[in-house]
Amino acid sequence: MEKRAAVAKIIYGIDLDYMYDDDKTCPGLCPICHNTIKKIPDIMYKVTKRKPDFMNTYDGFYIVSEKFKSFCEERKYPNLTFILLEKSTGFYYFEAQYIYELDYVRRKVRFIMKRDCCGNYDEIIGATPGYKRESFNMTTNDFICRSEYLFGSHWKKNPLIIIGLETAKAMKEYGLKEIYFTDIYL
Repeated sequence: MEKRAAVAKIIYGIDLDYMYDDDKTCPGLCPICHNTIKKIPDIMYKVTKRKPDFMNTYDGFYIVSEKFKSFCEERKYPNLTFILLEKSTGFYYFEAQYIYELDYVRRKVRFIMKRDCCGNYDEIIGATPGYKRESFNMTTNDFICRSEYLFGSHWKKNPLIIIGLETAKAMKEYGLKEIYFTDIYL
């Protein structure tokens, strides 16, 4: 059996309650099919779990702690967004802008029901294990990026957050809590 070498990691956190009750109250959706176009956080969202440093809501919003934000700022990762959650002191909505290119064909990702109204799919399924697109290269092994597509169903989609192997090691050394990793392969 061939042993595969990991080249990056997808990070996950603890699940949190929905940020929005349903697709009627969630902004940033296509007005026709209600698929996610843009993630727009509710800055009044209340975080119920206070110990993890990286979390995600059931409707696809990433929430991070002050400690996670400090880690990113100290290491000077570019093009990250942190939006303060006003009712949850020390917690932020988190987004990465840089794209890490994945090989969706080799992974056999399923793109279900492309919509003419917005160009989005109702569902994108099959995120892990991930494979790096062969033609894509990073100049460093210390980065935080996101996937090109939002995975999941309808209004509950989110991008994968992808980090370098050095980043994963640094996160552990920094003492960030309850962050989980899965591999991306060549």
